[in-house]
Amino acid sequence: LLTRNLQRAGELIASFKHVAVDRASTHRRRFALDELVDENLRLLKPLLKGAPCHIRAEIPAGLVLEGFPGPLGQVLVNLVHNAVQHAFEGRPDGLVWIEARAQGQEMVMLLVHDNGKGIPPEACEAIFEPFYTTALGRGGSGLGLHIVHT
Repeated sequence: LLTRNLQRAGELIASFKHVAVDRASTHRRRFALDELVDENLRLLKPLLKGAPCHIRAEIPAGLVLEGFPGPLGQVLVNLVHNAVQHAFEGRPDGLVWIEARAQGQEMVMLLVHDNGKGIPPEACEAIFEPFYTTALGRGGSGLGLHIVHT
């Protein structure tokens, strides 16, 4: 048990280091999409411990992209965090899916969706505005989807 927990702690630290380097850098590089998603989801595990949902990632192995892994990781984390914070209130069986599909040789479609309660129609026009939140006083800053949009 101790060995397994130390190994998991080591993997988490390694993921954190890799994500931290990517976030601090705006350099373009080649990266495996499944590894990037896995590393970012590992960092979200503490957030998900008490959450009424789980995450399912379906990223085919072998999708290698050239781009900016730090900003992409930040977008994924913000989308998942937003869903966990807003979508599953009163729902015990929430699910967030992250999927990737190759679109020919040059493009990948990345989908993030959930089975949450949805966004109220009156909020749809404002969700990408800076500081707009429906969770004021509950940890919401209103910057998550603004960062995703930007």
